[in-house]
Amino acid sequence: MKTQRSADFVAGSLFALLGLTVVLASRGIPEGAGGYLHPRTFPFLLGLALALSGVLVSIRARFMRTRSEGRIDWPDGAGWKNWLLALVLMGGYVALCGPLGFLISTFAFVLIFIKLFGSYPLRVGVICALGTSLFVYGMFVKLLDLTLPLGPLALLWE
Repeated sequence: MKTQRSADFVAGSLFALLGLTVVLASRGIPEGAGGYLHPRTFPFLLGLALALSGVLVSIRARFMRTRSEGRIDWPDGAGWKNWLLALVLMGGYVALCGPLGFLISTFAFVLIFIKLFGSYPLRVGVICALGTSLFVYGMFVKLLDLTLPLGPLALLWE
């Protein structure tokens, strides 16, 4: 896998496979305690969108010819450290969503990610982190009426 086309084909195929796995796994989610959306609706739609996007990327990479193949330079030692750090941050985000709540975890994750991998002033990171947290709250809690862990902020909503 030395060109952008081959990398796109492999990535699209993997995303399609992941999306299909999510769609199939969502079929096993039992009926909820009420509400207007079935608990499997969001994972099913997300998996479907991921699978279709992956298929489209793979098809485009496989059949679209470009003038330049665009050789890919694989990351050096520092690049692999950044990949590993990003994976650790994502794992930490998932692990802390329960005890800290998704709002605080999302804010911290976005802020740390922007500071580590971007060259932006702190205020830009804070604004992006706050905006992302509020967007996630509005989308998942208010619009989709999902119950997500609030952590210490649960005291504010009781």
